[in-house]
Amino acid sequence: MKSFCTHIVLVSLLLFMLSCNERKYITELQYADSIMESAPDSAYQILSSLSDSVEQFDTKNRMMYYTLLGDACNKLYKPLPSDTILNEVVDYYDSHGTSNQRMKSRYLLGCYHRDNNDAPEALKHYQEAVACADTLDADCDYTTLFSIYGQMAFIYREHFLWDEEIDAWHNYSHYSSKNNDKYNEIRGIEFLIHPYYYMNDSAKVVQLADTCYKLYMANGMTCAAASVLYIPIYYQIKASNYDKASNLMSVYETQSGLFDENGNIARGYEKYYYIKGMYYIQIHELDSAEQYFRKIANHGIDYYSYKGLLDIYRIKMIQDSIGKYSDLLENSLDDLLSQKATDAVVKSESLFNYNRANKIAEQKKIESEKSKLTIWIVLAITLILLLSALVCFVVYRKNKSREMEIVRMRFVQTLTELDKLKEEHKELTLAYNELKSISSTAKDHLDNLEKILNDKQDEINMMEKAVEEYKSIYHGVIQGNILDNFKDSVLLKSIRIRLKMPSCDSALSNAEEVQIYKELKTCLPHLYHKIIFNNNLTKQELITTVLILADFTTKEISYLLNTSISRVSNIRMSINHKIFKETSARTLSYNLRKMATDIKNV
Repeated sequence: MKSFCTHIVLVSLLLFMLSCNERKYITELQYADSIMESAPDSAYQILSSLSDSVEQFDTKNRMMYYTLLGDACNKLYKPLPSDTILNEVVDYYDSHGTSNQRMKSRYLLGCYHRDNNDAPEALKHYQEAVACADTLDADCDYTTLFSIYGQMAFIYREHFLWDEEIDAWHNYSHYSSKNNDKYNEIRGIEFLIHPYYYMNDSAKVVQLADTCYKLYMANGMTCAAASVLYIPIYYQIKASNYDKASNLMSVYETQSGLFDENGNIARGYEKYYYIKGMYYIQIHELDSAEQYFRKIANHGIDYYSYKGLLDIYRIKMIQDSIGKYSDLLENSLDDLLSQKATDAVVKSESLFNYNRANKIAEQKKIESEKSKLTIWIVLAITLILLLSALVCFVVYRKNKSREMEIVRMRFVQTLTELDKLKEEHKELTLAYNELKSISSTAKDHLDNLEKILNDKQDEINMMEKAVEEYKSIYHGVIQGNILDNFKDSVLLKSIRIRLKMPSCDSALSNAEEVQIYKELKTCLPHLYHKIIFNNNLTKQELITTVLILADFTTKEISYLLNTSISRVSNIRMSINHKIFKETSARTLSYNLRKMATDIKNV
């Protein structure tokens, strides 16, 4: 017993410790999520510390962990989790996630393919992610949404799809505005400069640069405003507005934050040296221009360096240098074009494969939809046929029921007339016999009466023949329907309902007994006469017989007659003996039903 208690305590402690650890992990995941935008490096460190424990998480928290890890890696330009893990996250959130979680999981999967240079696959997942966004939801993750459009825009740029890039940047700016992110809203407008520049729409480029500069300044973003000026600088130089260009260059170099204390521009912006070299050529400071063109070469941008130096030596008319840099420029241009052609071929091939795969998928989708449509058409036709058959069956049953009702009424009417004729025949027979015994003087009257009697007998014979025809054609059907009509009468139904209510007085009233006899006489007049005019049955036996025909049980009859079950059993035995000459009560119900349905007993 002591050992058992010890095991219980140890298990309880273990469960408690596991519960505490799980709560700790959840808290750390929630904290990492809260600082992801402001401090992704700190969030990454927290997530990395949980890597050894992630397999202990339940599915929900494990999916949350991989989503946060992927988000942090993406922000810090680190390798994302494998596509196997990210596909698992996508599948989980498809079934259990919110619209934001579905969008985020597909966005990260797209980023994985982006990092693996699979632009078409990345674009496919980005488009699926956008489709998951619920922009009508107040909690929509607009940060992720506009980031997706930014990634899509860069893919379109790489493939020279300028119109698609423009649409993507418009959406980037729009959803940044929804997110109250003024910087990215204006930045989306700034990114539009690139596609319009390559579409040779210089007026639109200048307009966008001016709009961005004013918006940045209006929102106190001086550095961002100054960084936009390299485009207006270039166009001012081309327009020979050198003073304006000089002023803009001064602002660009002092306020953009792109230059260090030695005047060197940040990496990725080195083409500005070519623009400044062009400026110095136009104001005839060739040595300064040469200095900037050679500075470009130090950053591996040979084409612009050779182009600028060739312009200088043409002005100086130094033939050897002109020949040298012409050759260098030509070789550089060949290399540049060759590289671009190679990139274009690779990108075109990937797009071709992607489009081909999409076309195959689309064809399969169309075939699948056709198959589904065929199935739906077959089901619809089947349903229509079933409904038609059901309607026909209902109409048939209704017509048949109406026909049976007409036959029943005619049959009852014929039986009533037959009974009436038999009564008249009986009276006439008595009168005939009386007259015959009284006197021969009444011979004429007697002959007349005999003629009437014969006529009545002929009518009786005709009626009996009609009855026999009804019997031969509708044997069993009529009686079965009539008996059912009697059982299902409104009065008997109400009596059955009353029997199911314990609090009600179940005993039959005199009025109800009279009404039950009337129902029997209407539905089964021949049976009514046979039962009622059987002088051997008492009043209690008569009503018991009728209730048995109505399918009431012995127990129910005892309630209706306000007597005991044993008394009802004795009554049943007596009825069976008087009518059918059988001593047992067991066969009474069968005998009565047989009598009701046996046309010979009519």
